Amino acid sequence: MKKSVVRPFEAGSLLLALVGFAFPAMLIYEAVSIILKGPAPERIVVIAVAAALTYFISVSALKIIFMSKFTFYEDHFEAVYFDAFANHAKTFYKPMSAHKVSVYYDDIEKFGSFESKQLRRNGRDDNNRLLALAKVKGKLVPFTLPVWFQDSRNYFIINDKRGNGYLIDGKLYSVGQVGSVLRNLEDASGKSAVGGYPSMSNLIGLKILFGFGLTIAIPLGLIRLESLLNPQHVMSYQSGLRTAYVVTGMIFGLSILFKFMMVGISKESGNEDNIRKSRFMTTALSAVLFTVSAVCFILSVMQ
Repeated sequence: MKKSVVRPFEAGSLLLALVGFAFPAMLIYEAVSIILKGPAPERIVVIAVAAALTYFISVSALKIIFMSKFTFYEDHFEAVYFDAFANHAKTFYKPMSAHKVSVYYDDIEKFGSFESKQLRRNGRDDNNRLLALAKVKGKLVPFTLPVWFQDSRNYFIINDKRGNGYLIDGKLYSVGQVGSVLRNLEDASGKSAVGGYPSMSNLIGLKILFGFGLTIAIPLGLIRLESLLNPQHVMSYQSGLRTAYVVTGMIFGLSILFKFMMVGISKESGNEDNIRKSRFMTTALSAVLFTVSAVCFILSVMQ
């Protein structure tokens, strides 16, 4: 197998990157301001706070983003990951440390990708490992997990023939990347993934960003379109109708986000009637808001 690397990139990764770069940027900005404008008490305080946040938060966030990965070699793979549930009370004064595992393909017994709802605890064995029953196509398959297992959106679980269980938090990996990891393991080990592949419905982080993006993109897009259709209504033009379609457009974007959340909650319950009701109610709400926004937009252009 040709060497390949899969690094996490999903909505959660973007949020971590934002946190990782925000505090260092603040630190650099204030440091440059002191150099150019001279020291000031408030700038020194901001620098101290930014430096502390950079050390305690940003360094860990950037390490998670840039160090986490799956690397596939000819005869084995390596995974670098961070223990999302470790007790950091005793090590709060230093950035998070990475875990690295290396497993030969010939030693792999079974593997898969699972959501927390597919797993349930089933006691511990003599080695203090946690046993889990993963529900796959209606059947329960036992997996050995590390003792610190807790719920998460998505996990890679790999058991080897020596009885070791490797649990890798996969919520920072996109659906496509999870599929890529599983396919590489399947091709190299000659075994099929027990847990199967995740579905697009798991992308709640991306859907949330998409919903918030709509609340900004829709009003700005409508204002720009109005200025093109009616040159007298420049971007800074203000009127009651413009305010109306901007506000309803923003609420329309939020209604799309609300629809994602309601349908997702209904799917978790597994009740088909609730799924249909949630889909109908949220679609009707979005349709009403879209109609109101469209009417106000047309009237504003013609005004």
